[in-house]
Amino acid sequence: MKKTLKSNFEKIILPILLVAIFVLGANLLYAWTAPAGTPPAVDAPTPINVGPNTQIKAGGLGVDGNFLVSGNAVFTGKITIADGTQGAGKYLTSDKDGIASWKPLP
Repeated sequence: MKKTLKSNFEKIILPILLVAIFVLGANLLYAWTAPAGTPPAVDAPTPINVGPNTQIKAGGLGVDGNFLVSGNAVFTGKITIADGTQGAGKYLTSDKDGIASWKPLP
């Protein structure tokens, strides 16, 4: 009986499993489609890249870590610096290392 089950498994079930794995693998391989054209002209947003050209991103940009600017920085609009100690009647100052903190007005 054990030999018959093993024989049936090898002859019937194993080839079916192999075909199923091949078909599912092929579907996953060919499921991805490339964008229809170069961003931003079609269906893909422009990526933020390294390069000499100015780039403008619509919407917010989050940075989890240090935000380093090499060169000039231009900000338009309001700037908020919040570290939990800000508040009315305080000014922003820095120490000799350039670390900023909010201090109460004298």
